[in-house]
Amino acid sequence: MTSYMPYINNKLLELIDQEKLSPCQSFKEHQQKIKAFKAQMREDIVDIPENAFKRNDIFLALEEILEISI
Repeated sequence: MTSYMPYINNKLLELIDQEKLSPCQSFKEHQQKIKAFKAQMREDIVDIPENAFKRNDIFLALEEILEISI
């Protein structure tokens, strides 16, 4: 759980940024990490166990749904 807390914090900051709720700051770190994670999954697809790949794929799908929930 402790490793998930910074992730969800960064996601919330990103959503704040998308809604322009913080005019003084820009939060792009989360988007960059998601892009890097997707690239890593593509590169390592043969080395990732199938159940872990499916879990990560579902997680990324949920990630995209969060953007339309605000």
